[in-house]
Amino acid sequence: MKKTGIRVIGILIAILILSAAGLLYIHKNYKITEMEIEGIHYYTEEQMKSYLLGQIQYDNSLYMWWFFHTGRGRTIPYVDSMDFEIQSPHRVKITVYEKGIVGYFSYLGINMYFDKDGMLVDSSEDVLNGVPKIEGIMFDELTLNEKIPVQNDEIFQAVVETANVLKLSKLEPDVISFSRQLEITLTFGDICVLLGDRSNLNEKTSRLAGILPNLEGEKGTLYLNDYSIGKKSITFSRSEDEK
Repeated sequence: MKKTGIRVIGILIAILILSAAGLLYIHKNYKITEMEIEGIHYYTEEQMKSYLLGQIQYDNSLYMWWFFHTGRGRTIPYVDSMDFEIQSPHRVKITVYEKGIVGYFSYLGINMYFDKDGMLVDSSEDVLNGVPKIEGIMFDELTLNEKIPVQNDEIFQAVVETANVLKLSKLEPDVISFSRQLEITLTFGDICVLLGDRSNLNEKTSRLAGILPNLEGEKGTLYLNDYSIGKKSITFSRSEDEK
């Protein structure tokens, strides 16, 4: 064998040895021991970590960055996009940008999630954290990733406005119900809140945020449907009083 051929083989072997050494170094020294996740609301931190680590072969910060930046990661429900930042060989920070889901309704035993435009974005048996159940949406048929064909288009405007105002007051009802006249009823456990129409909605929810903690453990109906600015007394009827 000519010296040139031997030299090439030697170079290739050296490259392979260096590559293997480099991969071994990365594997040992870039193992993820800390993962900071921000921007999640629908998932717990443990759920998101499970989603992410379950998709990659190695819990390695460089490999994770490469894996998701090259588009190899599977779509995570309710997540629009993510940013990955390697803060140290052992620590990564992930910023999650979730889809703008405003509520869900039950259809044939499945929870159907929709966004502010009335687009049906997902169906699941799970209930997402902080996402209210919406009652009163009337429709004929459903197609995923298409707008819900409602009988009254104003319903989505009412849902989004109500959901946004409730968030400002840091209120998370279990259920938001709308009548045909778009009058609003909220359910917080055993407390039913009649809000009436959307007039003075900010003031109503602000008062509700102050009253609700005092009703912990109670069962009954709170009447804010006849609320007016400056009104001091709010009626609460306990369940035993309604019998």
